[in-house]
Amino acid sequence: MPHADSFTTPDGLRLYTRVWSPPGSPDAHVVLLHGYGDHCGRYGELAKDLNLAGLTVHSYDQRGFGRSDGRRAYVADYTVLLDDLDRFLNHIHPDTQGMPLFLLGQSFGGLIAVRYAQTRQPRFSGLVLCSPFLGFSESIPKPLLVLGRYIAKVAPWLPVSQVAPDGLSRRPDVVEEATNDPLGYHGRVLARTGSQMQEAIADALGDAGRLSLPLYIVHGSEDRIVPLSGSQHFFDAYAGPDKTLEVCEGGYHELWHDLDADAVLQGICDWIRRLL
Repeated sequence: MPHADSFTTPDGLRLYTRVWSPPGSPDAHVVLLHGYGDHCGRYGELAKDLNLAGLTVHSYDQRGFGRSDGRRAYVADYTVLLDDLDRFLNHIHPDTQGMPLFLLGQSFGGLIAVRYAQTRQPRFSGLVLCSPFLGFSESIPKPLLVLGRYIAKVAPWLPVSQVAPDGLSRRPDVVEEATNDPLGYHGRVLARTGSQMQEAIADALGDAGRLSLPLYIVHGSEDRIVPLSGSQHFFDAYAGPDKTLEVCEGGYHELWHDLDADAVLQGICDWIRRLL
């Protein structure tokens, strides 16, 4: 059973946390960052497999999502999310000190993980990115992306785009559950949030050569929410000698909830175990 807790940010927000622990002493710890509109409660299946591999999983609902405080789905400055991760790592430090520590990010959480690793130079043993948000879907018109930056300055709360839930998985039960999840965010992306996503992606790709942590990326070839091309671009520019890009043929966005989930989860666990 996961253990729930919380920590408080410097600006007074209470952020909800969860930890999933394996029986006995873990061999390593994994910090998991959820995706946009998501919350850590949806990652039980992924955490279970990591537990079976001897890994403790720590996660939290990012500000504005799930059970955490904050303006709903609003990102005024993406670097504040990096500060929140700093705070969370300090929160779990008594449990993780002296142990191998991995950072795992899904989608938007993957983007935040990349920027954290690039700018804070933490002591992680490796970086795992699942369908990382490193590029915009081709379904979003390029003029809208350009216009969005200007809209964000004058009307930051204006809704500009929306994520279609049917792109999450090829499993109808997963799509239905996510659509009806009361803790999920189902509204449109706000203009300021969208502009911060663009800025974070540009920064991540521009600094790809600065990072040399062992890197594992897994991405579905049919991901309609976040394109595989962003992961490929980042992977090609990545400076580290130990890097892997696994393409899940036919896979959608949430690969641990998709038809090839067993193989995807096994690949993640095997890669982490290799580094221990």
